Amino acid sequence: MSATWGPQRPSASVSEATEFLARRL
Repeated sequence: MSATWGPQRPSASVSEATEFLARRL
């Protein structure tokens, strides 16, 4: 999942994914 998001760090991708899901919910 993080790899598809972009060349960002794993921790950053996880934080972004968490925020995205939180906003979606």
